Amino acid sequence: MNFIIAQFVGILGGIVSVGCVQFKNERILLGGQFLGNALLALNLGLLGSLSGAWICILASIQTLIIYCINKNCKESAYKNKVIVSILFAAAYLVGTIFTYRVWSDIIVCICAFLYTLTIFQKDSGKMRTVLIINMCLWVFYDFMVGAYTNILSHGFTLLSAATAKLRLDKKH
Repeated sequence: MNFIIAQFVGILGGIVSVGCVQFKNERILLGGQFLGNALLALNLGLLGSLSGAWICILASIQTLIIYCINKNCKESAYKNKVIVSILFAAAYLVGTIFTYRVWSDIIVCICAFLYTLTIFQKDSGKMRTVLIINMCLWVFYDFMVGAYTNILSHGFTLLSAATAKLRLDKKH
């Protein structure tokens, strides 16, 4: 039963992730990333992937903090984002060490570092560039842990980000 629920939650997370990258507004992009990561954490937790779930929980929290920094700390936003990113990068590494079971868990840690780079960007075009690389790695990891709807979700997020990159970020 957990497997079926996990796949359903994966579909919901995919819809959110695919949709949010189509917006130019950085706040909508971050809000979608927050919700998408929370749903992905639930999905991976139900599938027994502790390293993936841990990373996605942290990613949701990090996204929320970055969102608040961008909204409330205009003058010191960059400095605060650097500090938060360093702290979360360390937390991702420590979490991966404690939840490590198989070599593919290292991919999740790399994805977390890329995610930190994604949400650190102020420019939505740069966010999409790093997101595209990240989604490629997530698709591989999803295949390794049996997160089949996440393969679709991350694959469609990859396609959506690439489409948005072409549509919104190309120089006219």
